[in-house]
Amino acid sequence: MTKKPSRPTRNIVKPKQRTKAPACGCGILPKKYGKAKASVRCLVLSIYVAPGSTLNQTTLNNHLRSLSDIWQACGISFAYRFVNADGSGTFMRIEGPVVNPNAFVCGGTYRYLDPYFQEWLAYRPGSLRTDIAIYYVRGPLVGDAIGCAPFITPNGRAVIVTNAYTDNVLAHEIGHVLGLGHVPVTPANRSNLMYPFSFPESRNLTSAQCVIALQSPALQDCTAAASKIIPKRKKAVPVYKKPSSTLQPPKGKPFAKPRRYPRV
Repeated sequence: MTKKPSRPTRNIVKPKQRTKAPACGCGILPKKYGKAKASVRCLVLSIYVAPGSTLNQTTLNNHLRSLSDIWQACGISFAYRFVNADGSGTFMRIEGPVVNPNAFVCGGTYRYLDPYFQEWLAYRPGSLRTDIAIYYVRGPLVGDAIGCAPFITPNGRAVIVTNAYTDNVLAHEIGHVLGLGHVPVTPANRSNLMYPFSFPESRNLTSAQCVIALQSPALQDCTAAASKIIPKRKKAVPVYKKPSSTLQPPKGKPFAKPRRYPRV
């Protein structure tokens, strides 16, 4: 009999004082916080891996490290609903959404999605409605896009990231969640995080972008203590309706050769 894999634990209990930072480098605070508790502006991420996604823990660590490094310039931190034994962020595997190549159109709103995608993006087991649900899926999306956000579902905000991901794509999509749009396609803007094509150097944010991001209603107050960011309020986790088994994922279309620098 195959042993059923254990599910990741939910980050609802304040972790003990730790002297060693998580391997992923996510949610780490400057030394100035020390042992004292402090309030910080943060996003709480619930990360899910759907069928067809190639995401593993090592790749996720890279994404979370990049996410933290980029957004600390704006004073924005991150907490993770699902954590490993060492306190680092991890993911939960779920049965959907299945995103076949060229089957998911990015650019519209939640209400115009296929009913199959509507139900799956509103399904976030173990998560709160104030969390940002991140779905790693197969893809790619229509138009060769490798990420799409935000979708405002009845149960909270949702983000899609496909297999063509780069280390910066999650940080870029979080920018959309925080109210940032794409910057114009010019050589000077290529180093900006919100450049519409994914380059390794696209990591910078301007002070004006930080001002906009810090006004986002998606942010919440978290507690900074013991070198960790954790949500302040401990609420009961809702029970979400599982998507109907009668809904089938759109088939999509054959995928052509990908762009050298994919769209985000």
